[in-house]
Amino acid sequence: MIKINEHSLCIDIDELLNSITSVQNTHVVQSLACRNDVIKHVMDQVFDTYTVDGYRGSTSSTTYEPWCPLDIFRRNIAKCASDIAKEEIEKLEAALKNKDEEVRRALSHYSLRAMF
Repeated sequence: MIKINEHSLCIDIDELLNSITSVQNTHVVQSLACRNDVIKHVMDQVFDTYTVDGYRGSTSSTTYEPWCPLDIFRRNIAKCASDIAKEEIEKLEAALKNKDEEVRRALSHYSLRAMF
């Protein structure tokens, strides 16, 4: 599981995960799932099938009902893509509206100061 060489420490992740309890495993996986680098690699697999370095998890063959988590996630994204896009566009529009109002207030304030 852990090998200590002269200048390095090597951990076999699969062996480590297989040797801990299911509760410990869940804790490790949930902790990893919240890391931005892990999320990026999962997104790469969801949208491009592979990570940047060519890794990928299991995928289902083309079936009516996907069984692999990545394919289930892809299917769920496809089913709710319009809702997600609508929500994201609404957030961006609200942010732009706020910025426009800030600019308008700043210009108004600056214009009034310039007059006096």
